[in-house]
Amino acid sequence: MWTCECYLFIGLTLVMISARDNNKPNVTLTLKNDEKSVYIGNEVTLECSIDGKFTDLTYHFYRGDDRKWGSEIKASKENTYTIKSVTQSDSGVYHCNFYRDNPPYFLLSRSNPVTLTVQVPSLILTASPGGFLTEKISLTLTCTWKGNGSLNSNSNFTFWRDGMIVRNSSSFSVFQIKHIDKHHAGCYTCTTELQGGVTEHSNRLEVKVQGRKKNPNLHGP
Repeated sequence: MWTCECYLFIGLTLVMISARDNNKPNVTLTLKNDEKSVYIGNEVTLECSIDGKFTDLTYHFYRGDDRKWGSEIKASKENTYTIKSVTQSDSGVYHCNFYRDNPPYFLLSRSNPVTLTVQVPSLILTASPGGFLTEKISLTLTCTWKGNGSLNSNSNFTFWRDGMIVRNSSSFSVFQIKHIDKHHAGCYTCTTELQGGVTEHSNRLEVKVQGRKKNPNLHGP
């Protein structure tokens, strides 16, 4: 009698596991990026989506060999993983899966792999000084061509902030702001036009400006 009950219990357990495996939802990982190519300095978001409506999910993002789990880089209730400013070291294979925190507990499925390739742009935008900037200092942005061959002698450069032109086409590849203020903060890029009318875009460069600290000795109590 004990033996029959034992086998019955094992049999029911296997049926439950099999049914659960057959009902695994499909998980899809998508690279959300406005541009066709990803360059150093771009912001990149990976989105993990699931077929069907589920609650109490924890999303897990991994980076590594697409034939293995790789290394976990994030576990969160949010279904996105964002890299604010990518570097070449962020290149690799990514995938995601999820766990459900309430019964059935192990709704586990692995997504498709997504390969992220971070490219070095042919047009490089740099800032001097870099890092967090303090108001009233001078900022110099330099647009440098690193591509094959050389630019035409009449090539012009245009500087942009948050998608708006801040300096129109000019033969000067350097843009200087004498006294930077908080309204100068934003995402900068530069462009130049190559032969055949092709426009080359630089990397994105985030400029952050913080106010000057007041000297407490200059104020009374």
